[in-house]
Amino acid sequence: MRVAQSGSAGGLDLNLLVALDVLLEEQSVQGAAHRLHLSEPAMSRTLGRIRKALGDPVLVRAGRKMVPTPRALAVRAEVSAVVERARALFAPGRDTDLRTVSRTLTIIGHDSFPALYGARLLARAAAEAPGIRVRFLAESHVDTPYLRAGHRRP
Repeated sequence: MRVAQSGSAGGLDLNLLVALDVLLEEQSVQGAAHRLHLSEPAMSRTLGRIRKALGDPVLVRAGRKMVPTPRALAVRAEVSAVVERARALFAPGRDTDLRTVSRTLTIIGHDSFPALYGARLLARAAAEAPGIRVRFLAESHVDTPYLRAGHRRP
């Protein structure tokens, strides 16, 4: 998607926002490339375009890791919010009939979560979305990176 910038003949590639969001989450060109189904050289070129557009290095090497610059940290929440709003805009209609949805939801959390909320959640799901299955898994230190990135464990 391209949007013309005022005062310039070129345009702004909004895909750069998605790439920036993922780069800031992953803090890795390799990780971002994997999540966006791109090659590492393509992701590296995208990072170069982001750096040029922002006038900031965005991610810099610190030892063996990449870390966000202060400017990248300052815009991180706004970038994430804009990307989320764009995804919501293009998501299927909000009038989805929950009775027709068939999915399995996995909730990873403290062992007490199912005891505290499980019965009410399962009863409500059965009443409003009978095709929904809910699984409860205990959290572990292994899950933290996956939860932070919004992915399920492989």
